Amino acid sequence: MRWVLVVAVLALVGCASDGALEGDCNASVRYEGNLYRVHSAMPGQAPLGRVVGSGEVVGCGGLDAPAVDRVDVRRIKGVDPEAAIGTRGNWEGVFIRDDLASEPSSWPEPLRP
Repeated sequence: MRWVLVVAVLALVGCASDGALEGDCNASVRYEGNLYRVHSAMPGQAPLGRVVGSGEVVGCGGLDAPAVDRVDVRRIKGVDPEAAIGTRGNWEGVFIRDDLASEPSSWPEPLRP
């Protein structure tokens, strides 16, 4: 059932693209009042550290979007969780804070292309 939900969320309506993953709306993580998302220029893997909290997986709709799942949010070694986070499991990935996503020069050094 969970995989059906994953596929459904990832197949939701298209969202505006600014270099993220070109075109489709991808799952994001809401954590500590911020929205984090993947970006095609970021490495898909990074050395993850300890769990720093719990986040919610959301589809299109920004901070107010309904949660479709929960994830353990992990620190990325050498990166402040205010800027970027990592997850493991069904929603594994490296996520950059949404307002930093369009400007790779503002990313933490370990995540810059």
